[in-house]
Amino acid sequence: RLVKMGFGSELFDGALTSGDLVRRHLDKMLAEAASKGSAPLRVAYVSHQDNVRRAVWSPDDLQGMGFELAASLEEADLVLANGVEVCFKGTASEQTTNFESDASDWGPLRPLLTAAASRGLPLIVGNPDQVVVRSGGKVVNCPGQLADEYARLPGGREPPCFGKPGPIIFEDARTALRALGAERVCHVGDSLHHDIGGAQRIGVPTLFVRGGVHAKELGEGAPLRELCEKYGVEAPTHDISLFQC
Repeated sequence: RLVKMGFGSELFDGALTSGDLVRRHLDKMLAEAASKGSAPLRVAYVSHQDNVRRAVWSPDDLQGMGFELAASLEEADLVLANGVEVCFKGTASEQTTNFESDASDWGPLRPLLTAAASRGLPLIVGNPDQVVVRSGGKVVNCPGQLADEYARLPGGREPPCFGKPGPIIFEDARTALRALGAERVCHVGDSLHHDIGGAQRIGVPTLFVRGGVHAKELGEGAPLRELCEKYGVEAPTHDISLFQC
């Protein structure tokens, strides 16, 4: 995606994603289950329609890791969400949703979350973003909203945060950069909550991109200072209109 924006691959030394942290956690869960002699963990998978285009695991990938796919909440040991378009992906019980384009249309997502919370099942969110901006400027809803809803439901709890704004991904990225000799680090992002707030919590300077998630609010005349207050963050160190080469 960054290459398509004009940034050559020679500018990068590596990448760290929320998916990397989730995979680490899932491997730990599988290892713990195996050490207890338990049956393979059964996962209710909530994901995208097109796993290749969105670069997320396919149902076959999960089975290759050692999971079984659950076709209902009654047979699930956990819920994994890295998209919001399909519930019980990879099974005969697949159900599609409109939530990505319409946050008021929960469809099968709410019953799934409600049942999972009532059973106290772990919810693993592979992408904690609330919304993202796709190519062409379209804003779409993301699994981070599922995490918030799950925490509000009876029996639910706040899921662990494997991506932004959680501290682990920022700390790991900073450690990797320092290992390459980088002493001055700046985080670039377009979300005040996920990017700016997350980086500020570990003391990393920030570069806020105005033409992203908050472009509409800023375009309607909201001062950046007021938006920072709204989202509970300090003013970013720097800001630019667009992030492009």
